[in-house]
Amino acid sequence: MNVFCRTFNRLGNKYVILKFLKRSFPLYTKTWASKLNYSIVALCVAKKIELQSPKNLTHEYLIQQASSVAVNAATQLLTQTVVAIIDTGEEYSKALSDLMSLLEDSRNVFGNDHVQQELSDLLIAARSKVNDFKTQLIQLDSLLTYVEKMVVSTAETSFLAGAEFLSTSLSERLINAKSQVDDVKRKIKILEDECLVLQKNVIIDTKD
Repeated sequence: MNVFCRTFNRLGNKYVILKFLKRSFPLYTKTWASKLNYSIVALCVAKKIELQSPKNLTHEYLIQQASSVAVNAATQLLTQTVVAIIDTGEEYSKALSDLMSLLEDSRNVFGNDHVQQELSDLLIAARSKVNDFKTQLIQLDSLLTYVEKMVVSTAETSFLAGAEFLSTSLSERLINAKSQVDDVKRKIKILEDECLVLQKNVIIDTKD
């Protein structure tokens, strides 16, 4: 058997070899696969890539398979967009917090021209950073609007194609994604309001 396995190893195509083993020697497939250093996963893959019987390749089957691919693509795009929004939201929140900290410092050192000049430069850089992250967040939120439309359309199409489970799963994923984004927006809105109030107070204090 070792000679047999070494011979097959030199052939190189794992899946062809595994298909041959499964068809010709089903009782010894796992043993020989281990000799060939092929995992059970590879055996399963070999089985899955076997050509479907022509009688099983109905229009309904092919449409459902295509729906599955579409749902997977829509899910991936939705997930990546939401992750980008969450990450950018965290960076934006941090930038807002840094700006607020600098604003507080500027109130405390009012009248000290040297320190105020240094803080002024830092404030300009902090505001620029805040604006950059806010712009990114607005763009991602706009993208999410179109992604949501695509996800809804894909879920509806999958349902009509007979892939009800995939349709339901995608719809639930969208609901969860929107909830996550809403939570990010809510936290950001609180910080933005606090920052706005602080900036007004700084302006009032510096005028007195």
